[in-house]
Amino acid sequence: MRESGIYGGAVLAAGLLLFFLSRWFPILKRPLIVLTAAAQAVYFVWRVGWTLVGYFPDLIFSLILLLAEAIGIGTAIVFWLQMGVYERKAAELRRREPFDGWYPTPDGGPPTVDVLIPTYNEPLEVLKRTLVAARTLDYPKDRLTVYVLDDGHRPEVRRLAERLGVRYLARGDRRDGKAGNLNYGLAHSDGMLVAVFDADMVPHRAFLRETVGFFRRRRVGFVQTPQTFFNPDPFQANWRLFDRLPNEQMFFMIDVQRARAAFNAVLFVGTNAVFSRRALESIGGFATGSLTEDLSTGLRLQARGWVGVFVERPLAQGMAPERFSDMIRQRERWCRGNMQSFRLDSPFRVTGLTLGQRLLYLQSMMYWFYGVQKIIYVTAPLLFLFFHIRSFQATLEGLMSFWLPQMILSMLIFRRLTDGRRSFWTSHLYETATAPWIAACLVKELSGRTQRSFWVTPKGQRNAPAVFRPGVFLFGAGFLLSLLALGKGTADVFFGRIDGLAYAVNAFWTLVNGAALLYAGLASLEAERPRKAERFPVIRWGKASPIDSGGNTDWTIRWLDVSEGGGRFLLYGHRPPWSLPVQPGQSLTVSLPDFEGPPLPATVVAVEPYRFWKQRRQKPIFSIRGDRSEARRKNEVHSPMTKDTGEQNDLTAERFGDFLAERPTHVVRIRWKTFDEEKEAALLRWLYDRLSPYADPARKETARFLVLPWNLLRFYGTRWRSKADRSRPAELPSNGPSSLSR
Repeated sequence: MRESGIYGGAVLAAGLLLFFLSRWFPILKRPLIVLTAAAQAVYFVWRVGWTLVGYFPDLIFSLILLLAEAIGIGTAIVFWLQMGVYERKAAELRRREPFDGWYPTPDGGPPTVDVLIPTYNEPLEVLKRTLVAARTLDYPKDRLTVYVLDDGHRPEVRRLAERLGVRYLARGDRRDGKAGNLNYGLAHSDGMLVAVFDADMVPHRAFLRETVGFFRRRRVGFVQTPQTFFNPDPFQANWRLFDRLPNEQMFFMIDVQRARAAFNAVLFVGTNAVFSRRALESIGGFATGSLTEDLSTGLRLQARGWVGVFVERPLAQGMAPERFSDMIRQRERWCRGNMQSFRLDSPFRVTGLTLGQRLLYLQSMMYWFYGVQKIIYVTAPLLFLFFHIRSFQATLEGLMSFWLPQMILSMLIFRRLTDGRRSFWTSHLYETATAPWIAACLVKELSGRTQRSFWVTPKGQRNAPAVFRPGVFLFGAGFLLSLLALGKGTADVFFGRIDGLAYAVNAFWTLVNGAALLYAGLASLEAERPRKAERFPVIRWGKASPIDSGGNTDWTIRWLDVSEGGGRFLLYGHRPPWSLPVQPGQSLTVSLPDFEGPPLPATVVAVEPYRFWKQRRQKPIFSIRGDRSEARRKNEVHSPMTKDTGEQNDLTAERFGDFLAERPTHVVRIRWKTFDEEKEAALLRWLYDRLSPYADPARKETARFLVLPWNLLRFYGTRWRSKADRSRPAELPSNGPSSLSR
């Protein structure tokens, strides 16, 4: 035992040293990865040789827990090793290909591109964004053709395509779902390259200029970009951690994909990709026969020797599922599709794949066993505390020497490799919240109850006030069982029925799992999303003018946010808060920053006095420049006028009266008037060229374990207090102090 203690201490000390040094010396990430993988391998050997329970029926549960751990450790080791290879090839993989130059085309110019946008039943306003963005891509117009592939045979989609100058295609049947629809579009187009976007994915103007250049290399089969989102996912929304938690899919779409690129095992994710037509024709088009045509298509291309390139920069944004139940159904489809792809295109049977590619595709398919794993992990300590069924036996020295080092190293290297965008804890929460449905789906698929019909994830459907979902009751019951198990286990220890170490280990995991079940239940409680369109923060200056002034009156405004339906801005000037410059219902023309076109007409919806100190805490409109403690000693305040221009401002409290002349006085909410087709398209293009913070791949996870309950209490307290305010009319008195300013 002394030797094992020395081993555990040495591994932990070396890992901590490498973790801290790798912050300044990134090359040290690789030895940290190797050390973590080795520690997990040693831990598994110890688990097999020294921790199994040797008597029935506990042996059965012990083997089940060991199998669950084996799957987890195997996938983790493959992940650590692929990240290590990526760190070695990072500079090469991040290289960008310029758009301008010679191409292997008859005239040496850019290749012709067909943009395929499959649709079935998505709302028209959702589809319109994508069609407008695709039509206005920065690419030679004589070499770009946009197709909308309508499997819903909707006349309104045909009319929309005609108005926007987009080609409309509709096939006779809906065989093979999305893959069949794409193959129909492929057969009725002739471009050298084929770009694919889901109906809710809005490509950035520079999408093709950032991706087409890679096809100068003749063996490039497809270029994949991240699938990012401009709205919060159910976890961000239901936990009320909008700006403190990255999108749940960001980790896979950025970190995992770029690591897979080191092995030429990039996954085609069904959208935001450009294909070589020659490559697609070499495998017979998009793969059919499974619910995830994307995985099989990418695998077959790479098995034929085609190269898949991954571009890290987010170049298209879409809509994340807005309801937790919709996200669950989406993940069920992915789980079923991966199992179906495994049967059709098993990495062990497909010829042409390298060993690294086989391991990575096997890992991506085995990942979906996490639902069963989580249920086993949650159940094992409960079985011991309730029924004294042991699935694990170990000494304290063994736990400290083998389990603790690999656990700490796994958390540290995970944090370092994701650069703070994901932690072990949030991964545990995400998987716990979806585990019951994924486990049931996996069992059904493996038992032969296969589902072939393609189900489209609903998008753009705003839910009414918060409602309970089945997950609330399921996870609530699990949380109560955890509390009961802790109580019974404590009583058993007190009366000497179980030993203290076994109780401590199982109580620890019961507490961890109980907390995860509580958070999963909160994620199942749908947040209210009353807005028809997402608001995009636009902290920029602009101008506004009343239409009835004939253009003789211009107000300086500062935009706060803009959406497809309207916007919100701050109004500046010398006026008391109760003197309203505009009235609800009044017409304005407003200018947007960098907008290519004339000012846009809008109608005022509401006007509220600007509450300076409250807004200063909530919005970064006013800020202290430089060192905060020094600024406080000098009693300095800086206005947004000087903040944007970068000029120094020595404004002090003695001159605060002068400062009020350029502070905002009112918050104005507007609604756009009806535009013509061109102006509406220009607004959509302008709006979605600005990446939302939810699509920011550099965003770090700043939410902490104890922040969430306080966040929720504060949110619901505010929501309950403001119920009466919702019935208040939008109009404010034209003179005299407003009740809002008191």
